[in-house]
Amino acid sequence: MTDDPALPITPEERDALFAPLSYVPLALCVSGGPDSMALMHLVAEWMAGGQQNAVASPSDLPKPATEPSRLPIWLTGVDSATKLAARGGLPPIVVLTIDHGLRPEAADEARFVAEEARALGLPCQILTVDEPLPTTGIQEWARGLRHRLILELLDGERRRLSEIGWPHGSMERRLVMAHHQDDQAETVLMRLARGSGLEGLAGIRASDEIAVPATSLRPRALRAAVVRPLLDMPKARLTATLAARGARFIDDPSNTDDRFERVRVRKAMTELAELGLTAEMIALSARRLREADADLEAIGWPTANGDDPILDWRSGLCADVRLSWPLINSNYRWPRALSRILRAMGGEARPATLAQIEELARLTRHRSTSGETKGLTLGGCKIEFPGDGTIMRVFREGAGENLPEVEIPARCDVDWDGGRFRISGHDAPRPAVVGALGAKGWARLKR
Repeated sequence: MTDDPALPITPEERDALFAPLSYVPLALCVSGGPDSMALMHLVAEWMAGGQQNAVASPSDLPKPATEPSRLPIWLTGVDSATKLAARGGLPPIVVLTIDHGLRPEAADEARFVAEEARALGLPCQILTVDEPLPTTGIQEWARGLRHRLILELLDGERRRLSEIGWPHGSMERRLVMAHHQDDQAETVLMRLARGSGLEGLAGIRASDEIAVPATSLRPRALRAAVVRPLLDMPKARLTATLAARGARFIDDPSNTDDRFERVRVRKAMTELAELGLTAEMIALSARRLREADADLEAIGWPTANGDDPILDWRSGLCADVRLSWPLINSNYRWPRALSRILRAMGGEARPATLAQIEELARLTRHRSTSGETKGLTLGGCKIEFPGDGTIMRVFREGAGENLPEVEIPARCDVDWDGGRFRISGHDAPRPAVVGALGAKGWARLKR
């Protein structure tokens, strides 16, 4: 990679960036801003160079969809694998853009993205908002909405392909996002302001996943793999790449709105750079922290094998942890282990904060030496120390009265309690309803 942050990305750099994505179905997330537009142009050029299977010519592409849909436009009218094959198969690269309705110009901007995508030979689908705008937390709401709409669309694609008998190996699209080096630096600074630990300060991952929980109308959690090939690239080089092509993009006024934390951090970066705290150096530290985080993760977990396991998940009903585990003396790895246990047992409850988990780590460490700590609740979990207190037991809080009932269609799987359980109806001849037994149900069962 060149040292000049103002030079366009070269064809050699482009091919190296996207080489890991060869022969993988992709969905580009494009907002119309300079970062995502640069991503779209680069991917289109990379594809034209033979790195991906070709798609139809722009004149043959379907018109962009402007209504909410769980069936992608590139599968419209396809009712068999033979017909899809006759159309050239599944487009290897598609563009997704969202009209949030946050500003009057939003619909025009989404259409702009669709037109630019078509000019580059890429099918594009516009996803529109199907819920009212909130009065606060707009950016967080918009991010969650983007994830849900995109994952539901990709789920619609998978379902349709399964219906027509298309090979399963081609059903899992990876989402490609245009996060870059400056985004990474801003994210690290924002997390630093919150006192984040190693996982948070490791910043944005180049490979990750996004997920949305199950709902009453869609009883399965949805997930998709995410890749960010431009994460080490300075924003200035993406802008220079667009300028070299005379390519258009949209300036979103929210990017200069001081009401948003990221904008305030972005403006402060100018002064920090004068002190040597550049986006490049912050991103470098984040990469090194990610490597340390990955090494810790690779150390692994003890299993439940043997007569006296250190950590026993008890088939998902609870987690029993022996307080003789040497890990309890680690100021970092013990809170990390507790966090994972709480997430596994807490279901759809709100996760505990790092500060709360660190306090729990201190209390459990104290409990292992003094025996004074009583039962606790945290992250949707009840934490007890049964018997002689040498074991910490973690299980779902409450008797289940507040957990939803979920209908399982015949021969389908559903996620329950935030994915804590996956319930299979594959052998069931008819639909069923599953819920927590609860205290009243337990009393009826005993009678």
